[in-house]
Amino acid sequence: MLSVKKASSAVETIIGENTVCDGKVSCETNLRVEGKVVGDIECSGEVVIGEHAVVHSSILAKDVVIAGTVHGNVQATGRLTVMPTGQLIGNMEATTLQVMEGAVFTGSSAMAQRSSVSPLSGSGKGREGKESKEGRHQKQGTDHAAANAV
Repeated sequence: MLSVKKASSAVETIIGENTVCDGKVSCETNLRVEGKVVGDIECSGEVVIGEHAVVHSSILAKDVVIAGTVHGNVQATGRLTVMPTGQLIGNMEATTLQVMEGAVFTGSSAMAQRSSVSPLSGSGKGREGKESKEGRHQKQGTDHAAANAV
């Protein structure tokens, strides 16, 4: 009997270039997006956003590679990589971050210990209730504005 081993990094789910997916995408395998997704993505494996892909969603996955455009928050329990053609417009939290030369990242970043990535909220607080730099700056700006209004 012939036995074939699957490579752990093999892409098992593909959203093709001329495909629009509107709604939540959940998968236990690796996911590659070449088309358009509007809705949240949750994946136990790696999510790859292709060079011509456009995604309007929050992404939660083990590893995330962005070569296209993502509008939304990204949480990676492992590595987040933004390739030279990639654009991330949103906040991110990951254990490891790699932003290549030429990439665009607009948002706040938080580094987490492995397996401790918590949901991103607009509260300015990171994991364990500690304030992120962005949260501190927002709070200081608000306090300063309130002091000037008196």
